[in-house]
Amino acid sequence: MAVFVGIALGALLLDMVTHRGDKPISLAKASIWSIFWIAISLAFAGF
Repeated sequence: MAVFVGIALGALLLDMVTHRGDKPISLAKASIWSIFWIAISLAFAGF
C-alpha cells in the first residue's frame, strides 16, 4: 500500500511541476505524455 501511495503522489507531483502555467499544449506533447502515463500504468500493473 505504501508503494502505491508513494508512486501516486510522485506522479501527481511530476504532473503538477511539469505543467505549471496556463499555456496550451500541442498535440505532439499531449501524445507523448499520454504514452508516458500509459507506460507507467502498465509497469505498475506488472509490479
